[in-house]
Amino acid sequence: MDLKQHTYALILAGGGGSRLWPKSRKIKPKHLLNLISNEKTMIQKTADRITPLIPWQNIFVVTTESYVAETKMQLPQLPLGNIISEPFGLNTAWAMGLGAVYIRARDEKAVIINLAADHLIENEGRFRKAVKAAAKVAQSGNYLVTIGIYPSFANTGLGYIRSGKEIKHVDGLPVFSVKGFTEKPDLATAQAFLATKEYFWNANLYTWKADAVIKAIEKHLPKVGRGLIEIAAHLGKSDEKAVLASVYENAVEAQIDKGVSEKADNLIMIPGNFDWNDVGDWSILHDVSPTNRGTHTLIGDPASDLISYESERCLVHGSKRLVALVGLKDIVVVDTDDAILVCPRDRAQDVKKLVEKLKEEGKEKYL
Repeated sequence: MDLKQHTYALILAGGGGSRLWPKSRKIKPKHLLNLISNEKTMIQKTADRITPLIPWQNIFVVTTESYVAETKMQLPQLPLGNIISEPFGLNTAWAMGLGAVYIRARDEKAVIINLAADHLIENEGRFRKAVKAAAKVAQSGNYLVTIGIYPSFANTGLGYIRSGKEIKHVDGLPVFSVKGFTEKPDLATAQAFLATKEYFWNANLYTWKADAVIKAIEKHLPKVGRGLIEIAAHLGKSDEKAVLASVYENAVEAQIDKGVSEKADNLIMIPGNFDWNDVGDWSILHDVSPTNRGTHTLIGDPASDLISYESERCLVHGSKRLVALVGLKDIVVVDTDDAILVCPRDRAQDVKKLVEKLKEEGKEKYL
């Protein structure tokens, strides 16, 4: 299959990242930040990762209206018509479905590789080998293909895919049927999953024909399907934006996993033998970033500095000021112009609760 002819990449860039507050904000969520690298933002690294396979004219981004201008600025190589603007986010089923509608309008034979704008992936050669194999499988029939990640530990913050029977090999990679999904198990269950070697992390790395996923949504999420049909009928017309806004105003959120993947009988999985992380909180960012100040990790503004006395294993995201640590272990310190976060690394998931508390107390200016 010629990947450059009928294969497309859809980058999902809807925002979020509340567990990475106060750096990640509504005005600039984590995929638009250079959390991992001082040179590239996360969405830029996502695009760079796929361009060896997919040309820029076949790369689309689905994002909300408030992030369109910044997306254009960060991805100047992307054709302007390839940014799909949602009025607001309604979760993955709508984002992936809307992307499929727009891409199918351009190419009825389109195969779409769905990518999150805010994931960290190492071993990029292995990643591209896996998505290329997934595209070949998707092109060969009416399949919904997902890439499952070999779990490196019993992660309780992720969903799991249970692999079934091995169907075939593509480009040297096994292809499995899928027995089911489990969303965020407790620690004992996650440990039991790893022992069976049948379970993989669910990374939402889906590949499918545009037509196949639209039909799957129509079948399993009929309300979403009807909305997508209505939008598709008005693409390129003078009322396109008005219809899109109307459909979204009358819609409810829908996840692709719960709404489609868990119900579909044509879902298959390819294992992804590459390092993957969704960089979901500050503790994870510490784990994936190299220590560069003794046992500490200092990231953020290159002009920031760190001094430490009897402290170990802290993550400091600096601005332009000196951050001084005394007697601290496994602590996160995030310094921004208008807010400072300090928390234990093992409480990093609770930053989301802090953001909810800011909303409750009307401190919207910090969000």
